[in-house]
Amino acid sequence: MLEIIIPSLGHFSFKHIVFDFNGTLGLNGVLTEPIRLRLIELSKKIEIHVISSDTYGTLSEQFELLPVQVAILSADKGTFEKGNYIKTLGSDTCIAVGNGSNDSKMLKEAILSIAVIGHEGLSLKALRDADLIFTSIEDVFDSLENPMRLAATLRE
Repeated sequence: MLEIIIPSLGHFSFKHIVFDFNGTLGLNGVLTEPIRLRLIELSKKIEIHVISSDTYGTLSEQFELLPVQVAILSADKGTFEKGNYIKTLGSDTCIAVGNGSNDSKMLKEAILSIAVIGHEGLSLKALRDADLIFTSIEDVFDSLENPMRLAATLRE
């Protein structure tokens, strides 16, 4: 469990982090070795989920043997399925991380939502529904490893 105290907002106990794959963790259906290692370290603190419509057909292969739960969603209903995935886990215990329009419902549903401006860019819908914006996935991992960064940014 990842615990964060945010002055003026309260104490948060996160059980799950849900990542979009393409454009967020991976590029063109590929997960880099440094991100693979960061996921392994993060999994020691919080349960990791990776959800995607699997545009490149590589999701299962890329996360094989990693301590993450993987879910492949439908291409035409993925936006709603992502939002429902967060609800099923419990919105008040989830962090969501994404970059695309189809991530907007999960970002809106999670108690803490993070959008990433990566190689694929950031959709306006995701931008609008996020609590935080980062310019790289590495910065997201850095902030999760040092939650005081999140507190400093989110406190009112």
